[in-house]
Formats: sequence, C-alpha cells, structure tokens
Amino acid sequence: MAREMTSEEVKCCSLEILSYIDCVCKANNLRYYLCAGTLLGAIRHHGFIPWDDDIDIMMPRNDYEKLFSIMNDTGSYAALNGANTKNFPYAFGKIVDNRTIKKEPIRYSCQVIGVDIDVFPLDNFPDSEKESLTFLKEIEHCQRLVSRRISAYKIEPSLNKTITRNCKIFVNRLAEFFGSPDINDVVSEFSVLAQRYNTQSTCHCGISTLYHYGMGERYRKLIFDGTVYVSFEGKDYPAPSGYDEYLTGMYGSDYMQSPPLEKRRTHHFYKAYWK
Repeated sequence: MAREMTSEEVKCCSLEILSYIDCVCKANNLRYYLCAGTLLGAIRHHGFIPWDDDIDIMMPRNDYEKLFSIMNDTGSYAALNGANTKNFPYAFGKIVDNRTIKKEPIRYSCQVIGVDIDVFPLDNFPDSEKESLTFLKEIEHCQRLVSRRISAYKIEPSLNKTITRNCKIFVNRLAEFFGSPDINDVVSEFSVLAQRYNTQSTCHCGISTLYHYGMGERYRKLIFDGTVYVSFEGKDYPAPSGYDEYLTGMYGSDYMQSPPLEKRRTHHFYKAYWK
C-alpha cells in the first residue's frame, strides 16, 4: 500500500533529483540555473524557503531539449514533458522520481507525475515592451486553456460556487468530447507559442511556458553572461551572475526581506506517496 510522504521526505527526494540533474548537466556540458523561489531560497535562506518544498530550475532551450533527450527514462528518474507523455498538463518539463506518485487537485487522467523538479526552458522574448505585453497576454490565454482542461470537479464553500464551477468543467468536457482541442493539443500549441521568437535575435529572454509573474518573467540576456554558485541545502548550484536583477524583477527590490507571517504559505496543493 502506498505511504504518504512527509514534507521532509519530499524535500530530500527533490534534493536527490537536483543532485542527479547537476551530475547529468556537468557530464554533458549543459547549462542550467536555480530559478524562482528556489533561487530566492538559496540567496535568502541558503536552502528551501521554510514554508515551501519544491525546486525549480531553468535552462536555455537548446540545453533543455538535450537534457530531455539524454534523460528520457533512466531507472529511478524520468524526464517528462508534453512531447513524450500523454495528458501531461504542462508546457514545460519535469524530472520525476519513479518511486513516487503525486496526487494533485486536477482531473484523474492528468495525474501523471511523482515528486519532481520543474524544468523551465528559457526562450527569446521581444525587445519591445509593448510587444512583450501582447505576447504575455497570449501566454496567459494559453495558461487559462490548460487550467480549463485539467480542472477537477470539486465542492466549493457555497452551493452557488460549486454549481458554477462544475457546470463550466462539464461544458469543457462536453466540448472536448465533440472535438474541441484536448490537453495534449493545448499543451502542444502552448509550447509552439513559447518558442515564437527563438528564430529572432533579441536581447531578452524568459520563461514563456507558464504565466505567473508577467513582465517579471522577462529578463535581459546580459544577466546570464556569467555563472555564480550559490549554496542550497549544503551544496553549491549554478545561478545567473545577474541574479540580483533577476530576483528584483520577480519579487521586488526588497526580496531579501521575508514576507509577513500571513503570507508565508506554499502555493502548492498536493499529496505525495511512495509507490
């Protein structure tokens, strides 16, 4: 019978995945960097943000593609993305511990992962801020389409909200049944959109496979001109040399200050189990 993992077990499992990715990347001369809350945790706490337990990395698109071709499925770990996994509900990739399974609040058919590390490809962004904002609106739209496809029926705090939510989900399921693009098609379209500017020479790049921080996900390529190593849970990992500009863009200039107590909560809602 599957046993639920503790938060500490999830963290240890994630660290083992990160260590493995680090070895694979070093052996194959692939570039990657800690990113988002993981990088913030490394700089501010020298490890996990105390109220969080996930790990995120980012990679230039070419290195990302190479990693997934090298790692596809290597015993304890699997490299999953929309190109190799049916009903994979994300436009970015994940490196997953095969010994585990993760139950997320999404529809059953999309429950395809275990304890994992998010791997975000870095793609080109337009240099024009106006064009970037238009691009981000398209990314947000794709994110909404994904959310609609993976939403699970659930009971809300009020009967009204429960009926409204579940009716919307039912309509989406019905539309899929009659030929509307399913999760595989939407994720594929999202991935194509994310790479729109990769054939152009631009001075900006960012994570375009997820809508989260808006313009905070668009960075000058100059910040990746060098690599520095930062401590994360007792081991050194790569970060962009311009990490201060990166973190300021995402979290504001006071990113070294911890948020007030009422905001110290994870944004992940799942349960993880040993198989």
